[in-house]
Amino acid sequence: MSKTEFSDFVLKTLEELIQYAEVYAGNVLPRKLAFKWMSEKEYTDDRQEVLNKIVQAVYVSEDLIYPCVDLVVKSVKKNRLQIEGRIAGYEPRPFQKGWSGRMGPFIYGIGFAVPTDKTKVEQIKKKLIQKGLLPS
Repeated sequence: MSKTEFSDFVLKTLEELIQYAEVYAGNVLPRKLAFKWMSEKEYTDDRQEVLNKIVQAVYVSEDLIYPCVDLVVKSVKKNRLQIEGRIAGYEPRPFQKGWSGRMGPFIYGIGFAVPTDKTKVEQIKKKLIQKGLLPS
């Protein structure tokens, strides 16, 4: 996979992560993002910088990416989704189906500070499967 193709994949991933959080929250969430790696103190809120930061850390070469990357929507502040990422300690390998059951390295998560309308777990799971964000 070329770096450009991987960048496009990351953009698609960020939108899917937002949709994942929306299903959990039961309402529409902002598309503005703030991102940081869990080891960092400050969030980056420029969308292109967010994309570059993720691609530079995860993409190694056309044949190698880090295979397990958590992306967690932590909260909504100042009309921005705050997302934190963490790369697991696995060796880089070819782009493939990941632990989530979806193609690629990204595993979606939701922090406790994301507002919710107390949607039930089975309803969440059903909606995520319908959107293709979870394997059936």
